[in-house]
Amino acid sequence: MSSIVKRRLMHMDPLSVGIVSSKLQEYGYETRYQPINPDEVEGLNEQIEWADEIFISARHFDTTPTQEVITAANRLGKKTIVGGYGPTFNSEAFADASVRVYGEVEPILDILIDNLRSDRGEVEYDTRDLPPFDLSKYIHPDRAIYSSPKIGPRLHAFETQRGCPNACSFCAPTRLQKKGKEGIRVRPVDDVIREIETAGLQRGHNIFFVDLNTMSIPNQQLEELFSWLKERGIRWYTEGTVAKLVKDTETASTLLKQMSPLDGQGGCCEFLYGADDLAVEKTKGSKNKRRSMIKKAVEIFKEHGIALNLSVVVGLDHHRFPETFYQIAGQINEAQPTYTFFHIATPYQGTPWGNQVYKAGRVFETDSTRFNHQQAVAHPKSMTRKELEQGYFWLKRQFNNPSKFFDTAQKHFNPKAIKQDPFLLGPMLTGLTWAIENWIDLQELGAKGYIDRQTQRGLDQGYRNWQ
Repeated sequence: MSSIVKRRLMHMDPLSVGIVSSKLQEYGYETRYQPINPDEVEGLNEQIEWADEIFISARHFDTTPTQEVITAANRLGKKTIVGGYGPTFNSEAFADASVRVYGEVEPILDILIDNLRSDRGEVEYDTRDLPPFDLSKYIHPDRAIYSSPKIGPRLHAFETQRGCPNACSFCAPTRLQKKGKEGIRVRPVDDVIREIETAGLQRGHNIFFVDLNTMSIPNQQLEELFSWLKERGIRWYTEGTVAKLVKDTETASTLLKQMSPLDGQGGCCEFLYGADDLAVEKTKGSKNKRRSMIKKAVEIFKEHGIALNLSVVVGLDHHRFPETFYQIAGQINEAQPTYTFFHIATPYQGTPWGNQVYKAGRVFETDSTRFNHQQAVAHPKSMTRKELEQGYFWLKRQFNNPSKFFDTAQKHFNPKAIKQDPFLLGPMLTGLTWAIENWIDLQELGAKGYIDRQTQRGLDQGYRNWQ
């Protein structure tokens, strides 16, 4: 992953850690935050020596480095309390931790801390069958524990809702957050605003809403929040589905106008849409992820000055080589979004598709840090591993080369945005930054021999014939 994108992601503060820290401080604990970077685990010994208990929020990707931290903590006689997607869906991998939390932590956080203070030896806490946590009682994260980025702007992470109306077959977060028929929980808008004000955010600051699907919030609440952000000149970024916003253009709703960053310093600068499976009309398990609406969505986002980026998955069981890759390329060429993030389908335990892949014995990778959506970690069902990886590289080549990304930049060039904000909004709408970074990455991968040039030439010729 290229350096600028790395820095940008590293500036995203993990809210789960901040929430736990906030509650610990109510009980008189001193807390510190230390990210677990896979390449720097050995240096964590000095960071954990001072602590009596070490709380870890782990995803599947973090499993391997988290295991190393747990081993180091056990050697030093420290307690480890681990929660998150990792232990919730793969408890055996965290068996050496002192305490494991399955599901959301908030419903049992007071009990957990009280037991630790009383030295009671409960090892497992499971909230998955408890009533869903009421977000009107949301615990504001302790943001003082996060260090300021040395390079680039900070993206302040905030949460406005949990859950998603979709249940895509490969998505793990929906399985953790979804409870009840619809599975959508929404924070009161006034509480979100109060948290933003308490954090001291002002005109020109940047927020990333780490929701599963911000657009699942009722329109009236969205308009109230977005209007407040725009009036105060706060820029924000989010992810969700686009069906509501496509429909918005057909009604009297002002939602997109409140989102637009044009004619002011505030508004939505970037929207990530998990389009996911472009080989079929409707992504399996979803309610409103339809391939046919993408082109219209691109146009309305362009009209409102918002960079629309697609997230697309390759390597699902029904995907074929090379046809699926050609279909996806054709769909993206037709829609011409600002940018497309390609991901190799990665099986996660706890998801319907992931469980099938594990049960079939197709997962060959044991190092969790390779579950990064950029490497094949399981044998595809309908193609070889090499075909999947080379097809993935081919798609990245199609949309991250000088000819293509300058065409895209020209399509999305917005003179008003350039004049208003020549350093952020204007360039962001063109997609140039992402494309250039990925083009550099591709040159590095080619130089290291990961990209098979003969296979790529064959795919290039095959796509010309397919068109």
